[in-house]
Amino acid sequence: MRLLLQHRSRYVYPRPAILGPHLLRLRPAAHARARVESYGLRVTAPGEVRWQQDPAGNHVARATWPGARLAELEVAVELSLDSRPVNPFDFTLDAFAEQTPFSYGPLASDLSPYLGCGDAAYACGARTQEFFASLPRAGATVPLVSELNRLVHERVRYVIRDEPGVLAPEETLLQGRGSCRDSAVLLVSALRSRGLAARFVSGYLVQLADDARLPDQATGVSSDVLALHAWAEVFLPGAGWLGLDATSGLFCGEGHVPLACSAVPFLAAPVEGTSDVAADGVSFEMRVERLAPARHGEPAAAPGTGAQVGEARLEVSRRAPDSRPAESAQLPALATAGAASGNLFERYEPISGTYDEVFESSGGLRSQFARALGAFAGRTRVEFARSLGLAELALLNQGVTFSVLQSDQGAEKIFPFCLLPRLISADGWRELERGLVQRLRALSFFLDDVYGEQRIVSEGRIPRDLVLGAKHYLPSLRGVRPPGGVRVHVSGIDLIRDPAGTWRVLEDNLRTPSGVSYVLENRLVSKRVLPRAFDAARVQRVDHYPARLAETLRSVSPEGEDASTVVLLTPGPFNSAYFEHSFLARTMGIELVEAADLTVEDDRVWLRTTLGPRRVDVIYRRTDEAFLDPEVFRKDSLIGVPGLMRAYAKGNVAIANAPGNGVADDKAVYAFVPEMIRFYLSEEPLLAQVPTWLCLRDDDRAFVLEHLDELVVKAVDEAGGYGMLMGPQSTAEERAEFARCIRAEPRRYIAQRRIELSTCPTWDKASAAIVPRRVDLRPYLLFGKGGPWVLPGGLTRVALVEGSYVVNSSQGGGSKDTWVLKA
Repeated sequence: MRLLLQHRSRYVYPRPAILGPHLLRLRPAAHARARVESYGLRVTAPGEVRWQQDPAGNHVARATWPGARLAELEVAVELSLDSRPVNPFDFTLDAFAEQTPFSYGPLASDLSPYLGCGDAAYACGARTQEFFASLPRAGATVPLVSELNRLVHERVRYVIRDEPGVLAPEETLLQGRGSCRDSAVLLVSALRSRGLAARFVSGYLVQLADDARLPDQATGVSSDVLALHAWAEVFLPGAGWLGLDATSGLFCGEGHVPLACSAVPFLAAPVEGTSDVAADGVSFEMRVERLAPARHGEPAAAPGTGAQVGEARLEVSRRAPDSRPAESAQLPALATAGAASGNLFERYEPISGTYDEVFESSGGLRSQFARALGAFAGRTRVEFARSLGLAELALLNQGVTFSVLQSDQGAEKIFPFCLLPRLISADGWRELERGLVQRLRALSFFLDDVYGEQRIVSEGRIPRDLVLGAKHYLPSLRGVRPPGGVRVHVSGIDLIRDPAGTWRVLEDNLRTPSGVSYVLENRLVSKRVLPRAFDAARVQRVDHYPARLAETLRSVSPEGEDASTVVLLTPGPFNSAYFEHSFLARTMGIELVEAADLTVEDDRVWLRTTLGPRRVDVIYRRTDEAFLDPEVFRKDSLIGVPGLMRAYAKGNVAIANAPGNGVADDKAVYAFVPEMIRFYLSEEPLLAQVPTWLCLRDDDRAFVLEHLDELVVKAVDEAGGYGMLMGPQSTAEERAEFARCIRAEPRRYIAQRRIELSTCPTWDKASAAIVPRRVDLRPYLLFGKGGPWVLPGGLTRVALVEGSYVVNSSQGGGSKDTWVLKA
């Protein structure tokens, strides 16, 4: 989107004043995320302006008025930007800087002013030192920096303070509130306390209304806004200077336009100068305007070629009368001319016999969601379609994709996203969370048992042949205790709601559950495109997941958390979830490696680096265990690490998730999880399941074969919607084929009644309307030495095709952001 920014400051003096030189730091810095197309500066005539660079590299205009007396001073800036969505985490770090603390080495002398300059603005007292002591000191650099930003954001309530200057950190912490300048100073001090080079930044903040992208800001505005703002930047080797906004707790993106960066806040002031008499009137005018796309063959002006001093008008670009966002041409056309009027949910009708997540069976809105959906109800379908188009454009630009190798549309596809969120109340989530934790604990005890004493099968609570005959049971691992004592570090439990509104577990994913990157990207897009609705709903955060995951992985390291090297092992860019692998590695601040990057010597795992081998302590593996180690599993594997399982068995490396977990998410073993809860925890299950027939049992098999047209049949070792028969929607030929397979391999199949999945209001592009579509939910759980933790929300998958029950992305499904509301 192309934007025109206009900033005008006016100072009125009680009598004609003599002005000393003025330094104007109002020109965008070179590292701004938005591309500057043109720029112009104008000051009151007969001023003279000379451009300079200060010691920090900022563009500074030095304005003078020799021999003149001015009744007023006006400074005007006009610039045009090409502002496109950016991924704030799209950077890499040098290997030595991936863990904090680290040494800047030869960069330290150049960065010394930013490591601690002794300026009074950063003066710290006992309260500040106490706050710094509570902050994390070591760990993966990116999550640590993000956490420091979040903690400052939570400690200081953002207020607008008109008084000039900045408050020292001690005063800001005492008041518990402060301006953007005060929060930036505190964050700079916090970063420096951890040995990180940091500086104060002043600049423009662009906020756009809801019908377009909202860069960087979680709190919405009713109209487009331009404001002077302040934030912090940290220098990370390999990435350079990265912006952190403590008023939002987020990394800076395209909406932050830096003007001046300095170790000392005073030297980043946008306007600095003297006069022989103080101004008795000061006014500011700031506006942002959306420009039409540049015409073909009409190049944008280069930065710095705007109007000169004394010109009456700055020519920036030619604007169309209706300056809509440039992306609007890509938005879907609406089906009818009348679609622009009326409530967004005006013609919504829940499906009879299903539980609707938002509306009662009577058609009324569920009371706990009235406030959260209030901002949606007033929108027209034209407005919502435009917002959805912008959301999809943001996902496209951020590379949020997955691969379907059988697709005739190409292997790489954008993950379909519905902008209407799925809502869960605070009370409802608390109950669900308790049930998920209970289930994960029982499954963890089960895995320890079947690879240990095998009490549960010895006592006949689960058939021995069912467990030990499972495809993913690995007898060679019996007696091997994983480092840290944890087997299920990351899990995804698939849930559905039946027509009565009861949560039921559909299946467990304890090997390499995927999809959490889409949870985080969906949330980022929701906050940008629907900021007002998000703010009004009071939604629990999910952006701390990478930091929690990194903490979980380090907690099981055989070498201790602070000295650990953690890597993410990927099969490579041709894997369907490679986007997620790279996303998680980047946001956790760990190495993304393939098998060729690792070697095993003396039963220890080493990472090949340009600085020599580095010991690896924890491997977050996103490869199937069959390909992990050709010495133990598939001999023909070219993506495995020979000797890896030897190192694992010796306790020299932790593997997350532990090999062998597949026996617990076998769909036949699933039927016995309630019995596991009773056996290991002496509790009754808090979460219901779907009644299941095991085809290995003669009576169950006979029933299944007789009722194939009524049941859903699943292969116990398949996922992603494959190896499944939807009986009520199947053909006679399909049923005959599945009957043959069941008779040939009865252990491999189970059957369940088709449960009417709950529905959720979903945007349908074809009809340009909100319609009910079936959904499920995959919450994500982490389990480290400190116990289990549940990410508030999870991945809501939606069957986008009318009448469909299949929500898997590989089978035509999409996703929604899941909003768990605060109490």
